Amino acid sequence: MLCRSGRTEACWRDCGSFPMSPGNCKQPPHWKRWKKWACSPGKFCGRWRGNTSLPTSYGICVEYTWRLRRLRENSAGLQRRRSGAMPPCPRRSGSFGRKFRMFDYHMHSRVSFDGHDRGEDMALAAKAAGLKEICFTDHLDYDPLGKMGDLTFDTEVYNGEYDHLQVPGLLIRRGMEFGMTPENVAQFRADLCRRPFDFVLGSAHFVDDLDVYFEDFWQGKTVFQAERRFLEGTLDCVRVHDDFDVLAHLTFIAKTHAHPAPRPVPYEAHREVIDEILRVLAGKGKGLELNTSGMDRCGGFLPTADYFRRFRELGGEIVTVGSDAHNCARVGQYAAEACGLLGEIFGHVCTFADRKPIFHKL
Repeated sequence: MLCRSGRTEACWRDCGSFPMSPGNCKQPPHWKRWKKWACSPGKFCGRWRGNTSLPTSYGICVEYTWRLRRLRENSAGLQRRRSGAMPPCPRRSGSFGRKFRMFDYHMHSRVSFDGHDRGEDMALAAKAAGLKEICFTDHLDYDPLGKMGDLTFDTEVYNGEYDHLQVPGLLIRRGMEFGMTPENVAQFRADLCRRPFDFVLGSAHFVDDLDVYFEDFWQGKTVFQAERRFLEGTLDCVRVHDDFDVLAHLTFIAKTHAHPAPRPVPYEAHREVIDEILRVLAGKGKGLELNTSGMDRCGGFLPTADYFRRFRELGGEIVTVGSDAHNCARVGQYAAEACGLLGEIFGHVCTFADRKPIFHKL
């Protein structure tokens, strides 16, 4: 294919231009199924780059950036975006042809009670997805009522899975995700002594001693009431806990199994509680995670872009990206879109080493 510079090799990825017409070079894998190109006026030309549209197969234009190729031409997913059921990915001016250094800082292997695949297999999946750095963040959760059994990982199993894990070209960090409640501050500090960690996520899964993922928490509540109580419980946690680095999936409740009508938690509906959570995080020097697992479950990131804009206004600086993958298929999912969003709002994304943030300019 010919790029805008007239070259007939697959160099367009490096020179920042885009293939315009059929030629002799190889199509990269993610374009193989795309048969023809059309810009918003419907012309088969190379001028669409100056518009806000994207050429797709069958000559259909959509109002998103070229990075939506990550949606894999899934017809159902594309239809949901075209109809407005799912929010568009952010447009980053001047980002075309730019290579984002992509990260996934929220992954669970078989070390977690709900993980499925080996750490090595997930690391190889990350390399195949084009990621440069990952962090395994296996669960240390505690059911206040003890009904769900042991939700923590075995430290020896953790060490055996990751300590000697290496994949050329991929930086692998070791972390954990601690399930916070207002009562388990001492337990958190004890678990930090299990081994050295590069990164520690803090999350809220249990509110009022109930797992918000299941029906018991939702009984007798409207969606608004359940969202509000979850956010209030999260606020209680971030106020008393100081040992985490980044708050995971602030709007976790949006993707829960028992949610009667999954949706992104609207910022404006809970503004006062959300602002206080973000204010506490910023004041303590803690970070906020952009969790991509909500895209396929409730139609948006966890949390959505307006939360991050407000976080920055309140002085927040540390932001990370995580897929919350529990199997190989979800590793790095929507990482490019997430990095693009954070790049637009903050100009950077963070990774960690020895519990210290590293800022990567985007």
